[in-house]
Amino acid sequence: MTVISKDMVDWSRIPDVQISQQLLKGYFPPQLFPRLNLNTKQRLARCFINWNQRMPDICVARQDWCSLRDSLYAVGRDLPLLVLTQISYGYGMGHSHIGVHRFPKFDSEECHTYIYHATPGLALKGGQASDYNRLDHISRKPTLYAFWVLNYDYCQQGGEELHRRWMNHRFRTCNQDHCDCATFVNDFTRHMASIGTDYNNPFNYTIPSHTITEPVPREERGLYAILKYTHRPPAMLLFTQDVGTYDRICSHGHSGSHGWIVDQDAPEFNIVKQ
Repeated sequence: MTVISKDMVDWSRIPDVQISQQLLKGYFPPQLFPRLNLNTKQRLARCFINWNQRMPDICVARQDWCSLRDSLYAVGRDLPLLVLTQISYGYGMGHSHIGVHRFPKFDSEECHTYIYHATPGLALKGGQASDYNRLDHISRKPTLYAFWVLNYDYCQQGGEELHRRWMNHRFRTCNQDHCDCATFVNDFTRHMASIGTDYNNPFNYTIPSHTITEPVPREERGLYAILKYTHRPPAMLLFTQDVGTYDRICSHGHSGSHGWIVDQDAPEFNIVKQ
């Protein structure tokens, strides 16, 4: 696939999935970021009907790579992104985060993609505070990133609203809205559906909205639900693993025309239902 730069894109509209993938390949080149083989991608695709439009580019990285940190910094700085991340710590458990490219709020910030983790209360069980960080500075590395490329107008509006909502949740000391981080990202992606009229806007009102106390299936919450109900798939999914897991799985593969292809499927290549 041809790699393009942001200067070659008409940003008056949201780029389609193919153009988005061409953009992201410049930041996550196959020579540095192995891709999953077709069998693994098709197994994941069976869970998400909207992937029949175009399957996301799916790659994998080791969490301690300098190239991963550098790529996350560059892509978060340059492109108008909406990014969802998931920090998984067991089957059916995890923390959902959401980020949008925005202007700085403080002198110490820059134009970048900032990832928010939002739950009412000053601190969560396990010491997970409600916080936000630059895309390349998340304290606990996510095991999965999902990237959508939007345009700068959408991100400017979305970034302002995301920060406002996070501030509203951050300084509450009780769970007044029965809201957790999965509920927060669901509701915010529904909000993104209300911005503008671009038919390439991936988000829509079919993304479920509910509270943590409602008896809903786990696949209706968090990142899994958003991937299931979006109008179009993300341009890219990025799985990241610790050193031992990466070496165990990714040593099974072959050299393709552009880079390493991972042949072995694994439980780590799953999207946790919350």
